[in-house]
Amino acid sequence: LATLVASIGGAENGTFALNSNWAAPGKGSAGGDLSTQLAFTDVALPALAALFETSIPVKVEQGRLSFQSGLTLSNGAVKPSTGDLKLDQLK
Repeated sequence: LATLVASIGGAENGTFALNSNWAAPGKGSAGGDLSTQLAFTDVALPALAALFETSIPVKVEQGRLSFQSGLTLSNGAVKPSTGDLKLDQLK
């Protein structure tokens, strides 16, 4: 249905992706399914320090974050998927 991919302040700071797919009635559930996935990939944590420095009293010198999750809307019910969070080279 739609895909959006963008860099976060430059490709070196990571990427953001939002992907939505529609399975027509009969190809998913009887009413059709809307599936959405959200992903942050290889995000440089020091570049985002202004977002968390005031609420989390830590100094992040280096590190990368990746996160992926999603949900499906099927027959009027929301079915979340499990999320995956990964931190690398955190200092």
